[in-house]
Amino acid sequence: MTDHLRNNPEAIDPYNTKIKINNTNGEIEIQHYDLTFSSVQPTPFSSQQCAWRIRPDGQLFKSVQYANGVRETGIWKENKLSNASQAARSHIIFGKRSWPNGIQEIGQFEYLPNIRQCGLIKGKVKDSQGAVVLEGRWSFNQASGQMEPDTSSTKISEYTVKSASLLNAILMRNFRLPQDAVAYLDACNHELKNDSGLAKLAYAIAKKDFNCLPNTNQLQGSLDNTGGNTPDIKPYLARTMLEKLATGMPPVLSVVRETFADRLIQNTLTLLKALNTSNNTNTIQTKTHLSQIQLEKLLTLLTSGLELANARHPAPLLNELEQFTSHLREKRARMLDVIDTPASFSNMPADARDDFDVAITAVRLDGWLLQFASDELRNDRDIVGAAVQMYGDALAFASQSLHEDREIIKKAVTSNGNSLRMAPLALRDDLEIVLAAVRGPAGFALKHASHAMRNNREVVLTAVRSRGQSLAFANIRLRNDHEIVMNAVSRWGTALRVASPALQNDRYIVLAAVKNNGLALRYASPTLRNNREVVMKAIQNKGSALQFASDALRNDPEIIMAAIQRWPPALRYAGSRFQNVQR
Repeated sequence: MTDHLRNNPEAIDPYNTKIKINNTNGEIEIQHYDLTFSSVQPTPFSSQQCAWRIRPDGQLFKSVQYANGVRETGIWKENKLSNASQAARSHIIFGKRSWPNGIQEIGQFEYLPNIRQCGLIKGKVKDSQGAVVLEGRWSFNQASGQMEPDTSSTKISEYTVKSASLLNAILMRNFRLPQDAVAYLDACNHELKNDSGLAKLAYAIAKKDFNCLPNTNQLQGSLDNTGGNTPDIKPYLARTMLEKLATGMPPVLSVVRETFADRLIQNTLTLLKALNTSNNTNTIQTKTHLSQIQLEKLLTLLTSGLELANARHPAPLLNELEQFTSHLREKRARMLDVIDTPASFSNMPADARDDFDVAITAVRLDGWLLQFASDELRNDRDIVGAAVQMYGDALAFASQSLHEDREIIKKAVTSNGNSLRMAPLALRDDLEIVLAAVRGPAGFALKHASHAMRNNREVVLTAVRSRGQSLAFANIRLRNDHEIVMNAVSRWGTALRVASPALQNDRYIVLAAVKNNGLALRYASPTLRNNREVVMKAIQNKGSALQFASDALRNDPEIIMAAIQRWPPALRYAGSRFQNVQR
């Protein structure tokens, strides 16, 4: 570390270092903050904090926290290479790199000062669930400036892991390693082409490689097998793939060979059928989660498919294509109506108000419209979550079961703290929920918290920092807390009314109150209402505060003159001596 700081004199605050010896295990602990170089444009991998522990056996344990949330930990060593050209590849670390989304790289890393990053050169990659996604070796590509997989050794783990982990990486789009996920897919080309229909379709979309498109049976079988006995998984996978397909494939099928165009249409229909929740064979009801723009692209794709249709297409396929195209066209028209006039949702036919995509478009624009959605959709977490995020009190229109849902309540109170009144007692006693409620601008959120939360110092302090009048709902013990009351009266002077008598007689508290609102003088102790400095600050804020000054000060010429200058009618509050002069 000393060499590092000596060789980089432009490091910000190079001596901001803390050293401590652990007497228990003999380790020397060293912390250094902000190793960003002032002469270099900060990157996502600019470190915010570095820490080392020198173990008794001489090993150096390193921990680095980067600006992008990535954390690296492990054994660090420096190779003493004589070849200067290899100096940039002289640091090795054995350990783990954790990404904010849960992805982990475990194994042997090589530090590359020229790009100021560590690259995994040997080991494995795990997804957010702990399953191995990739395993093998990587090497640095000078041309691309990235770590790239060695195609001869890097591989995806066995099918049982691949089906879940690889799809998570592709569909969830959370495979945020320094390399692009597609580079990994290239290395696994063979495995992907022989894998499930979903993986093949994901690869085809990512690489625009139409040779990889699965047939209908492969895709359907993949949806059924991956979904297993969990009913929500199948539509989730279908929706995610449909979204990728709507944005990642060519909108005009004439640019695709006829065979591949047919297969693409069949893939699209397979995904749409997986999303059809209608029990009536003559009607279609889908929950696509597509935006209006994505829906328009998908419609263009389907319309293009209809235009290319000919006699070699079986009648059932053509009928399905026409049905789903008509359904999506009507859905898009309704979504456009809602975007143009959100209130139109309240007058739409029942089937439109039971359409997830139309309803979520409406409540994202105006949460109050949740009351017009169907009973089923008012019990849908996505719909209700979007509504209360827009308008917290839309919680009143949610199903009773969702009133017990912690995430829904948290979204509601974050939007409008007063929505805490509709939460069950257990959640009004939940520290995280109550803090989310009192942080907002709603003045009475604390009123609806449990007794324990109104007696919680962190909660009350957070509440009064947001709205000073929240002090009225705090436990009496905390109304005698100097810091809490000071924060309250500084923002809402008349909160002094509910402060403890001891703090109503505190000069600093009362001065802060009357500087915010001169009329807070009314709630000061008799002693401070006779304090010249306090009364002068009060009338400088509001001349009418003179009425709450002591008799002695209401007969003080200087005080009266200051009040009159601030507000001429304040003369009516002058003491009896001046009232007689006036008459």
